[in-house]
Amino acid sequence: MEALSAIINTIRLKSIIQKINERLPQGKKELKAAEQKLENYDRIQGPAILAAENGCVLSVITQNKNQQRQIQLLLSGIDTQIRSLQQKLGLNVNEAYVSSALSAEPILVKLRSEIYQIESQMEVLRKDLRPQHPTMVELQRQSSSNPIAKKS
Repeated sequence: MEALSAIINTIRLKSIIQKINERLPQGKKELKAAEQKLENYDRIQGPAILAAENGCVLSVITQNKNQQRQIQLLLSGIDTQIRSLQQKLGLNVNEAYVSSALSAEPILVKLRSEIYQIESQMEVLRKDLRPQHPTMVELQRQSSSNPIAKKS
């Protein structure tokens, strides 16, 4: 009985060893893949883990939050300045943009200059001439023929 039990146990053990040896290459491949994944994880996440352990991450987060607060305060101040300028100018952002673009237009600048010159001449001549004087009539005609003068 003991001999038979020893033979049966030996056969079972050999069968188990054979199955283990069959599965061993697959296990080694899986182990290598897991080790490679762990190495990649350590390489990528290692600095972050070390920083967290050292408390650096918390200080960086705190600094970033403080910087965000400062930027928000700065933006709030800029918004306030924009609203103030809008009230002073009586223009919204789009109107101010259009006005700025138009004031840079060379043709409009030239026409405004002509209007200013005509009005300056009229002011000087008003002291000596009546509105019915031919020079005054001509200046009035030039001023009224200017497309910008009609709108202003």
